[in-house]
Amino acid sequence: MGALAYNSSGVINYGGYFTSYTSGTGKQNEISGIGSASYGNFMGAWCRGEVYGLTAKGERYGMYIDGRTYTNDLIVNLENTGKNERTATYVPTSMTADIYMKGIGELKNGKASIKFDENYIDLISEKVPVIVTVTPIGECAGLHLTNLKTSGFAVSENQKGTSNLQFTWVAIATRKGYENPQNPQEILNSNFDEKIDGMMFNESDTENSAQPLWWDGKELKNTQIVKEKQVSKNESETPKHKTYEKNKKNQDEKSEMSKKRLNLHKN
Repeated sequence: MGALAYNSSGVINYGGYFTSYTSGTGKQNEISGIGSASYGNFMGAWCRGEVYGLTAKGERYGMYIDGRTYTNDLIVNLENTGKNERTATYVPTSMTADIYMKGIGELKNGKASIKFDENYIDLISEKVPVIVTVTPIGECAGLHLTNLKTSGFAVSENQKGTSNLQFTWVAIATRKGYENPQNPQEILNSNFDEKIDGMMFNESDTENSAQPLWWDGKELKNTQIVKEKQVSKNESETPKHKTYEKNKKNQDEKSEMSKKRLNLHKN
């Protein structure tokens, strides 16, 4: 169900409002309604607001994206700390596809071994070395790695020390299958945002026009699509018997003209 140019109960003007809620007697525990859907052979949908863009909310998840996600700005988490204003935290970025693990180990007689979680081992690449940093909690001669594998590492105290103390560790590995990730060139191009911006046009603006955007199978284009001329059936398909009749008529006409010339020459 839906309505165009809808005025909501909150006195908000909607260009369109759609809902899957219906009245009737059915099993209330069977939920299968979808409010709206779109499907495109080039792009599924776009959304643009002059103040805010897209707002999504759900009980099980707010937004699920099946595929790689791109942004040209920061990713910000807002944390409630009990104060009037939420605290903004920022997602770290890297030039490589990193996956982290951290923990606290315990040095006994100057030695310790750490085994990574099995899930972490399954996720990390065996083609790129793991980077591990260890920091002692307390005074000692210092620590160094004596063994490093994708399954874990071993650490010893410098100068053959025999300290008994805790240490923190951080492991940074490369995600398996993403040792050399590739990104679509058209998205990396500096004019990609400009092309998208030109396509997401407010059609109520009657003085300007949207910019075209389409995919030719290899590249993203923002030029006008040149449509091939539609040839009528009469033009594209000539029956064989009509072609034969036309050719035969032409031949007969030529033959008749030749006879006339011959007669004139005799006379």
